[in-house]
Order: sequence, then C-alpha cells, then structure tokens
Amino acid sequence: MRIKLLIALLAVAVGCTVLWWKSGDSKRQSLNALAQLEEIITDSNRTIPRELVVLPEVAKSKSQAECDQWLREVLREELSKEGIRELKQSARFGPLKEVFPESAAKWAESAGARADDSFAFRMDRNGVTAEVVLVPGSDGFRISRCNNVKQMAELP
Repeated sequence: MRIKLLIALLAVAVGCTVLWWKSGDSKRQSLNALAQLEEIITDSNRTIPRELVVLPEVAKSKSQAECDQWLREVLREELSKEGIRELKQSARFGPLKEVFPESAAKWAESAGARADDSFAFRMDRNGVTAEVVLVPGSDGFRISRCNNVKQMAELP
C-alpha cells in the first residue's frame, strides 16, 4: 500500500514539474530571442536575421545594410544585457492581451500576428515602462516591440 502511494505521489510530482517546465517555455524562448538580438546588435559584422525581428514600416523600404544600421542605432538605445537580466528577474511576462490589454490588438496587427498568439514583458520603474512584444515566428518568437529595456538596468 505504501509503495502504491509513493508511486502515485512521485507521478504527481513529475507531472507538476513537466507542466511547470512547459509553462515557462514561452518565457525562456522570449528571453533567448532578446539575448540573441542584443548579441547581434553589438556586432556590426553580423546581419540582423529577419526571422528574429518584425520590421517597422519605416525600415521596410531600406536596403538590408541600411536596415541593419538603422535597427542597430535604434536598438542599442533600448536593449542591453543588464536590461534583459532585469526583465528576467522582475518583469511581468504573459500573453500580450493580459500584459498590455489596451494596446494588444493594435500591436499584434501591426506585426501581422494574432494577439492571442503573442506574448509580452512589462516592467514599470520610476514612471518608465519597459515594453517587449513577441509574436510567433517560423522558429520561435520574433520581436516586434522593444522599448526601455536598457533603461530598467539604469533606473534605481
């Protein structure tokens, strides 16, 4: 009888662990996408993969080289390793519709995605809000919005 109870408890524990791991998978993939983008923008010899970011309208008419340069300039002001670390530790993460309900539909539509399939990080500190929106891509997530992540590491 004790062995059956022990096996049942072990099965429940393993099941809970698997569910916990899977629920964190979207967050891990999102953080990996941000870390990959941060690494690429600091290396001017690498092109920014289009499967990693959603290009804003202003960048779509630029050549690959012009677009990469523009993205680097913009994103270096918004993204840093330290900021990503702050997001990982302190930001709210979840479905886009829950994290940014007032903007979810508009942001997802502008990225050519469904809000129901998208995720976001949000962190508020000293009146500044960090916003990261991730939409489904062919291989993980694509970053469609990234604002004030670097600033989260700089604010007390």
